[in-house]
Amino acid sequence: MIPRVLTPLPAEACSSDTPHRVSTWNHNSSILSLAYTDSYVFAGCQTGEIHVLDLHSYSSVATLRGHTSSVHSLCINNSYLISGSSDSLIMIWNIATLTLEYTVYSIFDIGDIFAICPIGEYIYFGSQNASIQWFSISRPSYKISSLPALRYDKFFDSKCFHAAKNPTSEPSSDNSEPSLQANTIEVPPSNISRYAHYSYIYDLTYAQLPSGINYLISAGGDGYANIWSVSDSNNIKLLHSLACSDTASVSALAVYNQFLYCATGNGQVKVWDLTTMQPTRSVQVDAEEITSLSIDAKYICAASTSGNISFWNHRFELLAKWQAHKGRILASLFLNFPRPLLVTGSSDASVALWDISVFIPENRQPHVGSTCKPNFQNDDLLHAVKKLVSYRTVSSMPSLYIEECSNCAFYLYDMFKRMGVYSSLLPVKSANPLVLGKFTVEKPRRRVLFYGHYDVVPADNLDWNSDPYDLEASDGYIYGRGVSDNKGPLLAAIFAAHDIYTRGELDIDVIFLLEGEEECASRGLEFALSEHADSIGAIDLIFVSNSTWINETTPCINFGLRGVLNATITISSDRPDLHSGVDGGAFREPAQDLIQLLSALANDTGQVQIPGFYDNVRPATDAELTLYDDICKCVPELSLEQLQARWRQPSFSIYRLVTGNANTGGIIPRQVQAFVSFRLVPDQDLDSIKRILKEFLDNKFRAITKSISQCALKVEFTREASPWMGNFSDPIYSDIKGILRDIWHEEPLFIREGGSITALKMLETAFNAPVIQIPCGQSSDNAHLGNERLRLINLFNLRTLFKRLFTDLKTSAQ
Repeated sequence: MIPRVLTPLPAEACSSDTPHRVSTWNHNSSILSLAYTDSYVFAGCQTGEIHVLDLHSYSSVATLRGHTSSVHSLCINNSYLISGSSDSLIMIWNIATLTLEYTVYSIFDIGDIFAICPIGEYIYFGSQNASIQWFSISRPSYKISSLPALRYDKFFDSKCFHAAKNPTSEPSSDNSEPSLQANTIEVPPSNISRYAHYSYIYDLTYAQLPSGINYLISAGGDGYANIWSVSDSNNIKLLHSLACSDTASVSALAVYNQFLYCATGNGQVKVWDLTTMQPTRSVQVDAEEITSLSIDAKYICAASTSGNISFWNHRFELLAKWQAHKGRILASLFLNFPRPLLVTGSSDASVALWDISVFIPENRQPHVGSTCKPNFQNDDLLHAVKKLVSYRTVSSMPSLYIEECSNCAFYLYDMFKRMGVYSSLLPVKSANPLVLGKFTVEKPRRRVLFYGHYDVVPADNLDWNSDPYDLEASDGYIYGRGVSDNKGPLLAAIFAAHDIYTRGELDIDVIFLLEGEEECASRGLEFALSEHADSIGAIDLIFVSNSTWINETTPCINFGLRGVLNATITISSDRPDLHSGVDGGAFREPAQDLIQLLSALANDTGQVQIPGFYDNVRPATDAELTLYDDICKCVPELSLEQLQARWRQPSFSIYRLVTGNANTGGIIPRQVQAFVSFRLVPDQDLDSIKRILKEFLDNKFRAITKSISQCALKVEFTREASPWMGNFSDPIYSDIKGILRDIWHEEPLFIREGGSITALKMLETAFNAPVIQIPCGQSSDNAHLGNERLRLINLFNLRTLFKRLFTDLKTSAQ
């Protein structure tokens, strides 16, 4: 008797949690099939390509090209990936080398190959012509002229009425075999069951029952699941035909213990007991076709053409249902790497990786926040980055985001506490607090400080492809405000310290000092470092990771940053705004005075005209020029002159002008402002530059106005940071360079940058300790811009780097 169709639990009984999407990979055509190993996910595409996706870096690492049409089926058999396609070919790829080793064809015109199932020595496959065929790769035959694309067809290749014929299709009389890119295997005629179903064969699976009985099971477009015996005599025999639907195809199969799960084109899943060949349950899972079933010891996952994923236990109690893709889901797989994951492929041309541990608490390793000390994995790191990015920690807008900044600081404080180490929040006057975390040991050989910041610049009014405060993982990158500057790097360093601390391998103290005002010139930091010096303690070495590489591929060590001096120049009149038609030419105008004053600051080539401005610029050494030569060889689009202008020469810029109401024409404004910036280099002194700049502006203003102007000049300094320069000849730089080379497998570069980090000189001075600045972002990571991103392999490698730095680095910096 056919059991009645059961209705799933109502929506309110299901989990309201949507699983975290760990990553997305985007392609240019539908994803039709999936397979995986411990290292890779393989995605078969409608275009015939197979994309290889790295589970460690979440990046696309290779594309396998061989098929000329849709790759409908993929499976893993020992060291091989096996693919089946609409080109009527099976291809067998070496997983270790990602190269094609065998091409398999049938002597019949079989159409699309929809399903592959390895059993022992043999590979079984089902196809569009309703046949099941099988072969062994241990018995290859070489006959490339019989490949489907090269066969002579009596109908399509016959002569037409004018006796012409297709010149590329006529059978060759040459007995020689062409050179082969891979071994070819012809399916023996004896290894074919020609009419296994009365329609297409959509899926194959293998059942090994507890009793020791083995079955091959096929799913057909005729609505049946057929059960076949698999004998040692290299033959299959039909034992049972299980009627699953009168109106729909059997689209997917799954087996667990003695139970067979059959998904149908009308959205049902029918369950059979293979020991009795009786149906036990039928469940309406979706309104549309179920295209894929995944099953493990406790859970069942059904994917449908509606784009939905349904998640069940084995009692068919619906645990969750969510929209996973905008298009049809055509493939899905359970993974356990390192916690339960689900990978899905869709007609929207994407592959998505989902962390489904939210539904499986008994299998879940604790995320950050647990009081135990687990060995956190990289996806735990991603969870923490996602949480940290969700805080809108815009320090420049305290009226809007002061609570967000406080909540983020407490999250970091609590993270350290939950990791089992000392943590405190250090108050900063009129600013966001410092977060202090300490991984300490009994007799440290040194005390190292990592400085980072949890505040960000605004994300509004910029072009974003996703919500900047909701982490998006796509094509090997994570996107969100602060992922590269500086939330991702600081978390990588924290996780690195925790890794070695919990393993008992830490022999130094690692101190974390995380600031909430870096994007506002580190206001209050200098005083806070002095005020909380006893809480922080003595420091021997300071690490920072807060900038980018010079290109996309080459890891770098930054040994110099320019300083900055920003000023607002205001010229105002004691008269109100005037009309240019009434008063134009009768009085000195503030805008005219400002233009003349600004033009006096630099000549036609941009050279600053302030006397003494360049006096203390440190000249380049031969060793530094040699580093520039290395950079120019690696990045040929950059010249020595460009590098020196950007990095080691001071500069003057006007970055904003305010000259009245832009919407009112003909009005002479009573007040105008120029916002200017000077980038400074070693050994220019901030106080000296401020003094000579103020004197220069005052003198020029008096000369311009000739003491007859009713206008007044005001100069305000709004931001300042001293230039910073590391000693790249110190042996510790060579040690770090070697570690970078080991991890990224590229020769690192020593670079400088034109930007400024206010805190570096403060930290160096406060602790009398050298700063080592190690960027991890690519040059295209868009820090401070829309679509800020960080490559995942760089995030994970940075974690590895700091584990090495906290354990292997023996050299003491000078």
